[in-house]
Amino acid sequence: MSYLPSLGYKCSKLVIEIITAIVNDGKKVSVNNGEDWIILPTNNLSHIVNNLNSRNKDLIRIYCTKNRSKVKVGWLEITYDNNLDQPLSIITKHADNEYIQQLLAPIYASWE
Repeated sequence: MSYLPSLGYKCSKLVIEIITAIVNDGKKVSVNNGEDWIILPTNNLSHIVNNLNSRNKDLIRIYCTKNRSKVKVGWLEITYDNNLDQPLSIITKHADNEYIQQLLAPIYASWE
């Protein structure tokens, strides 16, 4: 069951765009909803998207996998009830590193 439609079209589209960019970059994602790790590292886009926003906030960890090991390359925190009139405001925190900056720069540019 997908909880994203409850966000409205723009915010849902933004979240899907972020997750798609991560998966298309060959990374895997795990998701913590504030209580549990509801998604263990995967690149299954539909599984990720269908399980986001089961609570008010998700911590998204991004991994690069090489030689059967996983290396965390960044993270994002998305707060789903944070000013839905401005979709970019749902990204409330993120790692301040080169990978996240490169991931978010084109997304921010297209949404501003």
